[in-house]
Amino acid sequence: MSSAFVVEIDFANTKNEVFTLKWNILNRDYAWIWIQELKKLMIKEEPLFARFTGFRLEEDEKKKIFDQLNKAIDIINAEGLYKIEERGKGYFDQDFANVIHHHFEVLYGEAHSPSEVYLNSSPLVQSAITRLNHCVHDLESLYRNEENKDAFSAVIVEFLERQQFRLSPEMLNDFSMDIDFGDLVLHYGIIGKTWWEVFLDKDEEIFESAIRPLDVLSGEFDIHFGHQKIDVDTKDEFFRFLKTYGKDPNDPGLALGHLCLGKLDSKLSAQEIKKKVSLHNKLQEIRIFKKENCEASYFVGDGHSTHNGFFQIQEEQVLIEGESIKLLNIPIQLIPLKAKTEVALLESPFFYSESEKSFFKQRRGHIISLMGQNDEYPIRVTPSEKPGGIRLNREVILKKGDLLHLAFDGEAGYLPIRAKGLKDSKKG
Repeated sequence: MSSAFVVEIDFANTKNEVFTLKWNILNRDYAWIWIQELKKLMIKEEPLFARFTGFRLEEDEKKKIFDQLNKAIDIINAEGLYKIEERGKGYFDQDFANVIHHHFEVLYGEAHSPSEVYLNSSPLVQSAITRLNHCVHDLESLYRNEENKDAFSAVIVEFLERQQFRLSPEMLNDFSMDIDFGDLVLHYGIIGKTWWEVFLDKDEEIFESAIRPLDVLSGEFDIHFGHQKIDVDTKDEFFRFLKTYGKDPNDPGLALGHLCLGKLDSKLSAQEIKKKVSLHNKLQEIRIFKKENCEASYFVGDGHSTHNGFFQIQEEQVLIEGESIKLLNIPIQLIPLKAKTEVALLESPFFYSESEKSFFKQRRGHIISLMGQNDEYPIRVTPSEKPGGIRLNREVILKKGDLLHLAFDGEAGYLPIRAKGLKDSKKG
């Protein structure tokens, strides 16, 4: 049974043309808590990360994911605290994906208790560690979708700072292995894998301590563009797998499957919706309605991010104006260096606020500075007149393909730079 709440989401394409979908939120205690938490995050305009995963990509787009994965491996290896021997070779292999995910678990540690390697790594390496996880999951979803047109594509929505609440035993009873197309479900906001994921991935690399049922609730969510009805044979095989670990398949504490929060309300076919979302792959706005009254609206705009802790500058994105260089339409990332424990050093986006006419939330800091590779001579960053760009007010050298990385300390408004190919031109 649906509650009085409805969630609408606008997806935009590169021309800012919008495709809108809506969900009827279930009349459940956990769904009510979730909608209240989402509303708080929206009203605060908490930095949001939306990942589109499993949608069909052209070959050059697939190559970019492998390139990002290998670049992340290179960055981790270069610092010398941890060595990853494996590399992506341009084709998907589940065993390889399991090994990389295991590296991520070892490197990252727990969400609220990062590993020693993670804590002692530079912000650039911390970002690369996070990137391992996202690249692996994106590749898994992508190739499963190519093998089966009915496989899952998903939009994963996370926030920089969010509260988490423990699910009650009663709430765990509502987890289900079955999923309807378009279901809006609770996000898996912890580090590890579910029992179902370990079974599907045939993951023999994972530590049992990293197999973690979802037991917390926040305002984060996933949208599954796929249908799942587990057949009897697969369910029997899965249950036998659980029993080899001494687990009771009927134990609600295993949280098998997903916790549905809302049902998609659309007359379009599943394939039509998947095609539309794949072409409108930027989350632009979220709205919450209660009995036709809009209770909250969050315009994300160019704040859309895919958790890239680094990015490559393309030639058309660099505009030289006198002694300054303007970077256009680049999803710059800020990486917290010092933050509260519960933030767990997650990434936060650098984005343009239409209401404040600035690229950085004033509540998070007032001065934004870049530092050269030798950590001297700050380069002040000021907003560009054009949304989607920033201006460096001192001449620097940025060449096509260079990597640029920003870090935010979570308290003051200063951003040390960690970069390759960024030099003070006056110092050569």
